[in-house]
Amino acid sequence: MMATAQGISRLVYRRGRLTEKTFTPRLGSDTVWRPGQAPGLSTSETLSLRRGEIAQVIDVALLQPPLRAIPDDVAAGGTPGHVSITPVDGAGGVDQQLLDEWAATRGHSAAHPLTGKVMQAVVQINVRQAP
Repeated sequence: MMATAQGISRLVYRRGRLTEKTFTPRLGSDTVWRPGQAPGLSTSETLSLRRGEIAQVIDVALLQPPLRAIPDDVAAGGTPGHVSITPVDGAGGVDQQLLDEWAATRGHSAAHPLTGKVMQAVVQINVRQAP
């Protein structure tokens, strides 16, 4: 796979169906900083599914501002291959207020505009693990 300027694979995988809920971070669990990991919508550089699971393929090069894909810093305690999709501010840091606002819309009838931006970067739908 092609590497981006951010040092990650161009394609990442989001487990679950192609729904607004799946493409909106969870308030609390996805909005909290962890050692080596930026908060945001969790994705993976590798496809690792259990039987019956599906994933959506996101091309991070298609993410529109203010969204950015940020790989974990493994040396600081992050998980290899994990990538967070999160809004950033003008200086390139995580925009925590916007992330919290985005996550607060999960499960509501009106999806946040950032949910739509991530869904627009999906290039393959309902991918399954090869047997």
